[in-house]
Amino acid sequence: MDRGLHHTDAWRLARVGVALWVCAPPYERMVPLAPAGNDADPVSPPLGAVVYAAGPCVLAALEQLAIAIAQWPWVAPCIGLPPSEYVAEEYAALRRPFGGRLAVVPLRAGREVAPRELAAAVARRPPPSAGALAGWIVTRVEAQDLATPLVERLGHALGERSGLPRSRSWYSRVFAPHRGLRATDWERLATLVDALRQVARGHDRGRAVGSFGNGRARSERTLNTYAITYLGRTWSSASQCVGWEWVLEAALRKQQRARAVLT
Repeated sequence: MDRGLHHTDAWRLARVGVALWVCAPPYERMVPLAPAGNDADPVSPPLGAVVYAAGPCVLAALEQLAIAIAQWPWVAPCIGLPPSEYVAEEYAALRRPFGGRLAVVPLRAGREVAPRELAAAVARRPPPSAGALAGWIVTRVEAQDLATPLVERLGHALGERSGLPRSRSWYSRVFAPHRGLRATDWERLATLVDALRQVARGHDRGRAVGSFGNGRARSERTLNTYAITYLGRTWSSASQCVGWEWVLEAALRKQQRARAVLT
């Protein structure tokens, strides 16, 4: 799955004046992604990781994050902005390459950013649309022909549309040649993404886990089944991570491992 992209020269240029950190679950510490004096490609962050950039030049920090998500699509990008630049939270609306994925942490003079602030910032991101999820998927699996069917099925799972414009058998035929996850699988993953996002928001706001309140919530037993089936971990374990990118990546990796065993 990982195509092993190499951006050594890009990392070297982007590091100028910008600090880049990785904060992985359980989000208790931040580790430098590219230590000074090390020109090798950084170590791949784990699933659920947040990649955080801060520096005097916002555009340089954005450039660094753009490199990070190109090399590791499963990370959640986060940028630190000083009060004078915080109005620039509009950067989070950038369509390329961030879409709605960019989380923003306000910086304060004389105060360091805490790891949990990064996780909380990612949890506060707007919910991903069906289009955003589908765009991530078709880029990752290199299957642009699935874009429209995915938007339709994911939109149905997320409540963006009340029904499907085509028969379920039609979707089965479209997805069959790709020998990967089926349309129903992606719908269930969208349900997981939505539920996990709301749990993360609940933690951020101090609410109890499980209070989704969107009318489409599944029981915790069903969510646990989905998590084990598609992510290879329990619902309790999955709910300790923030972001949605890692959920899709975990499902693709698990499916790829299953295919490798069969072949």
